[in-house]
Amino acid sequence: MLEAAVRTSLDAHRSKRPTGGGAWDHSELSVDALQEAMVALRGFPLHGASTASLLKVGEFVVRVRKLLAASAWGELCSVLATTADSELMQNDEVRAAGIEVEEMRQQVVAHLSGAIELGRSLKIVGKKVNVFVDKSYFLPITWDHSGIADGIVKLRAAVGSVGAFPGVAEREGVGPMLELASLLLKLRQMIDKEDWAALGAALDAIVLPSHLTHDEVKMARQEYLTNELERATKKLDQRALKLGLAMATSAGMLPVEKPVYQALGVFIDPPEFIINLPKPMGSVPIEVGPDAGGQLELTVKVRGATSVQWMKNGIALKEGADGGRVLGVATPTLTFTRMLGRDENQKLQCVAKNKFGIIKSNEVAIRLKGASVAAAMAAEAEPAAEKDEGDGSDDDEDDDIPKRRVSLVVPMHVTATI
Repeated sequence: MLEAAVRTSLDAHRSKRPTGGGAWDHSELSVDALQEAMVALRGFPLHGASTASLLKVGEFVVRVRKLLAASAWGELCSVLATTADSELMQNDEVRAAGIEVEEMRQQVVAHLSGAIELGRSLKIVGKKVNVFVDKSYFLPITWDHSGIADGIVKLRAAVGSVGAFPGVAEREGVGPMLELASLLLKLRQMIDKEDWAALGAALDAIVLPSHLTHDEVKMARQEYLTNELERATKKLDQRALKLGLAMATSAGMLPVEKPVYQALGVFIDPPEFIINLPKPMGSVPIEVGPDAGGQLELTVKVRGATSVQWMKNGIALKEGADGGRVLGVATPTLTFTRMLGRDENQKLQCVAKNKFGIIKSNEVAIRLKGASVAAAMAAEAEPAAEKDEGDGSDDDEDDDIPKRRVSLVVPMHVTATI
């Protein structure tokens, strides 16, 4: 009778799976009746082998049920994984607990996946607003944070649940998902607090391609840029506007989106030298000279310019001056096909323009090192060449040094970078 009472209690008050499937039902889970029946059995003076085995199983089932009732999944996993007694592990209720634990593991992973997808900040694109002054339009942009607080709570709980199951994080695909979830949790918290500086720094620190291309990360970057462009537009911070607009383009934001549209409206973008002439040493321009063939070539590279003009001593050079020896005066590359004596120590500079402003390159000085006295004297005896560089020099005809007569010892082809 006493053993039968224990077996009856083992069959009752346990975790059950609903007939149609679904979550396990713990509503009747209890150890009270089983423990009472086991106390009565232990009190009986005569115990056989079957009684000892039954009590051992009963004690183990009590432990399993208590852990199930407390949802102590980590400890339950450990208990089931470290129990080597085959009699215990073959018990029907213990095997069912093992199945429930495995299904719970799968649910935890699914819960994490769901928490990643839900509860984020949402980008809301409004209806088109027409601007009749210039016949343009923009799209208002707002960000919906109504679900982000709940999303933070659920994502934090999901990340914690994964940690409660030994071995879950090591399963294939779960580790990267957990890393992504931890990143998104951090980004959501920063957005919820509107800590845009911290958000920008966190986004800049992301290096994994799978994180950079995740939709929520990309939207977080757009939300950061929305606020950064609005701030820069309000303060007319041209440097921040330039950087923010470049980043907005890379992040997939459109020119008609209001933050970008308004930033473009106040952005002033003068030209910029990408490749400049050599920097002066203090206030002294760097000296440049012709190559072994007697030709001098200077090259710059300019971003955003609508025109460039080479200058000599502050005066615009003319294309084809001096019988065609001066070429490319309105291009990034200026060429002197041959040098004249009067070129010595002349200052050259490139000026670039667009509708927003003017920028000047570094200035360099021409140095005709190594020209022999004999060559210079011979040049004086040569017929004067036609010259009209547009630099105000018209009285130096006897300075023409023909290319064939000049020996220069410092060849230089200048393409300098800054």
